[in-house]
Amino acid sequence: MLVDSETAAALHTSYNVLTLGAKRKTFDEPHRAQQPWPGDAFTRKWGRPEPWRSLPLPQRIRLLCLTASSGHGPSLEAALEHSGCTLVPEVLTAAAAAGNLATCERLLREGCSLEPAAVGAAARGGHLPLVHLLMDTVGSLPERLQALCLEAAAEGACGGGHRRVYQFLRQAYGYTPAAEDAAAAARAGQVGMMEALLQELTENNEDDEDGDEEEEDEYAEDLPRRQQGYDSRRDGRGLVLEGVLEGCPVEVACHLYDKLWPWGWAGGGGDNSSGEGDEELAANEQGGDDDALFREVGPHDHATENFCELHALMDAAVASATPCWAAKVDFLMSRWGRRLTLAVFNNDQLQYVYETAARRCDDLLPRLKHLVAAGLETILPLYEWTAVSCNTDALAYVLDECRVEPYGNGFISEYCCTFGEGFCQGRADISERHAAGLRMLHERGVEFQVDHLQCEAVWRWPEPLLLWLIDMVEDADAGVGGKGQCLDSWAEVFKFAARAGAPMTVLRALRGRGAAVDLAAVAVGGGEAALEWAAAEVDESAGGSSGGSGVQLPRLSNDQAARVFHAGNVMALRWLRSRDLLPPGVDWLPADHELCAELEAAAFWKLQLCGRLVVEDELAAAAAAAAAAAAAAQQSSEGHADEGGGKGGGVDQEGGGKGGVDQEVAESTRKEVWAGLTEELRLRLQKRVWRVRTLIPPFKEVAALPHQVSWLARQLL
Repeated sequence: MLVDSETAAALHTSYNVLTLGAKRKTFDEPHRAQQPWPGDAFTRKWGRPEPWRSLPLPQRIRLLCLTASSGHGPSLEAALEHSGCTLVPEVLTAAAAAGNLATCERLLREGCSLEPAAVGAAARGGHLPLVHLLMDTVGSLPERLQALCLEAAAEGACGGGHRRVYQFLRQAYGYTPAAEDAAAAARAGQVGMMEALLQELTENNEDDEDGDEEEEDEYAEDLPRRQQGYDSRRDGRGLVLEGVLEGCPVEVACHLYDKLWPWGWAGGGGDNSSGEGDEELAANEQGGDDDALFREVGPHDHATENFCELHALMDAAVASATPCWAAKVDFLMSRWGRRLTLAVFNNDQLQYVYETAARRCDDLLPRLKHLVAAGLETILPLYEWTAVSCNTDALAYVLDECRVEPYGNGFISEYCCTFGEGFCQGRADISERHAAGLRMLHERGVEFQVDHLQCEAVWRWPEPLLLWLIDMVEDADAGVGGKGQCLDSWAEVFKFAARAGAPMTVLRALRGRGAAVDLAAVAVGGGEAALEWAAAEVDESAGGSSGGSGVQLPRLSNDQAARVFHAGNVMALRWLRSRDLLPPGVDWLPADHELCAELEAAAFWKLQLCGRLVVEDELAAAAAAAAAAAAAAQQSSEGHADEGGGKGGGVDQEGGGKGGVDQEVAESTRKEVWAGLTEELRLRLQKRVWRVRTLIPPFKEVAALPHQVSWLARQLL
């Protein structure tokens, strides 16, 4: 599929069809380039700045990630030069997921931001040399922080079924198997790897069966690394059982259920080996002792917590991607007994009981009918998730056959935000389905209002759906509360859309509804074409006093400029600077000590961008001073050379500064700026080491990794 509609439109003039990226089912899935990658065609079109101007920031980041995934060096170089965005960690993760060793080495030399997901993506793909490279990159970290990358790599290797990678992690880094690894293998349907890990985990902890408290503490450290605060044996087993129910065949779930049952409740499973236990187990399998489990779960202080954990197991079965999902649901109900099953189904504190199934399953209707037939009575939450799932058949079933009335505006606002959080990320099929669901709600009396659009997540929706919804809201304008208030509301909607990088067609549609154009908001998420359009609109609204030149447009405030910086929109910052629309000086940028105090390896791009902006500003100031001095000297000598009259306050920031500053002065200025940042980072890294030793912080506490420190050192050469 094409990256997006605007990219498709830009490409259409040169190519009939150009497939660039594979669809993403979830927003956290790495970007994956289509193979074979059309390298020559891509570089011919995108090897120059003009096509990039039409793309908003999210699409430029997406395209940069795809070039990193492609493994085509010239495409990556073109994107690095012209994309106008920063090296966010998703870029390295995309390259790692594709197994592109040379690309990863190139990105690491550039100081690319990194997070553990990159190591996990490389391991899931079975790319052993890349796993080695990335683990060496974080190898100098304290043990606890290095362990976070090891855990990500181990889970990735298990999810991909790559035993060789997993063994490498154990041999090279002393990694110890964990319950999370077995769960990752189970979720991915890697039955053989999961069973081997379970066997080893059981053997390593067999002494725990005797109730030895000291061994239990050791198990707590080794097994459930991310679930501190719970009973570790229960959570470790439950985590794996949840994975088995999600990704393995029902036969495997039935076989392992007793071994993985996390509690010692009567009839619930566990390692019942006595005759009495067998009889009780048989009774439960036949549904004959409904009260046995329920008495253990319900009437005490931890009932809700237990219901949540039981629900996690049922949810895994209901949302399972295997064809035998119904058999898994029936199996759980047979083991729990009807009373406990209904209590879990209808617990009024579990409002979003089947969110996972609604998000994940295209065949939601048969699953919903199966649950209702089994006794599910809490229908209202199901209305929410059938709506959010974009499944019109399931939604019609809930509204018509279950007799549920559509919710009001509060639900619609939440619905809009929830859908935007991740449903449409990379799913080309979701737009039509979701539009059908919205139309169904509209036909049944739901009115869409302007405030439903005042959510940043909404603007992640597909473009056709946004345009349709804007049209639907237009008819409800009369109920908003007056024309002035309506226009103010549309202006707020425009800000959300522009900051999120909504396409130009959407921004124009909002403008057509009377929304005031906010140039600062467009600068957060837009490209040069959007900024040119926004500047012209603002100029026209002001009476055209600037004649379309943009010279008299008001500068951004410090806060507005800082928002653009934190978005990483390099293209917009360059455009604003070239038109003297940024605040004077660099006070709007974080000070060196503030920047390094909040710095983390996954956001190292902020230090890189800040340093470059400061260098550019100081060189521009030096160029302006040199030009003024030259003009004064010529004037005093009564020279008659024409100086050109200045350039909008002396700010041709891209060219004038470089041409008017001596090369030696420019080099000295550049090194001075980077030296200051280097010293602040050095002090921060020392403080981080102390904090790591005392507080054991998460990975984000790492201010910079060795490859990033090396990049910074090269700026001083």
